[in-house]
Amino acid sequence: MINIDTCSSSLDNPNSTILFDNSNKVVKVCKNRDKESPLDNAWITTYNDLAKNNEAFVKVFDTNGFDAFEMEKLNVLTTVRELFASVYNNPHQDIITKGLICDIIHAMQSTWIDMITYSKNLSDEMFFIHSDLALHNIVVTTDLKVKIIDPDSINLYNFENSTKFMRTYYLGQLDLMLKLQDVSYHNILQDAESKVKDAELKQKNAMKIRRALKL
Repeated sequence: MINIDTCSSSLDNPNSTILFDNSNKVVKVCKNRDKESPLDNAWITTYNDLAKNNEAFVKVFDTNGFDAFEMEKLNVLTTVRELFASVYNNPHQDIITKGLICDIIHAMQSTWIDMITYSKNLSDEMFFIHSDLALHNIVVTTDLKVKIIDPDSINLYNFENSTKFMRTYYLGQLDLMLKLQDVSYHNILQDAESKVKDAELKQKNAMKIRRALKL
């Protein structure tokens, strides 16, 4: 049972309110939740069945049956969109490693594959997928774990709507690829500039030595 009376603070967003207490859990209350897509017991059972073997999914513990649910509290460092927002003066530059890049790619692709695989066994033309799996909904935590957020966006959708959400996902993949290329090109440029500076320094030192030998 969700108990919002113990919550001591909140964060208000355009589409939801996050309620915090002193535990390792938070309550998300969705605004204007569609009555045709309630966050009920059937939803949480399906979600947890999907997410049980993939740590990139946020853990969900309980629901009020319609528009609120209890989930794990994440200590978010940055979203992936913010992480690659700029290659210049990036405050998170030090954490952009090959390992983290691999974890981001794996989290995005493995959760999507899990959702598509799960949907294959559903009846009719229904899909159980994330409606907004883009870079702003993928976060890096302070312990450098990669998580897919907004679990309430993972729900049953018909084929027509699902194709729109598939487009969002694949555009997100393209966005990630372009941002990784920007990082790569920036690193190549920095390396080239460093080599030029080293060459110039060596040339200056050589000239100083030659002048000293002439004295």
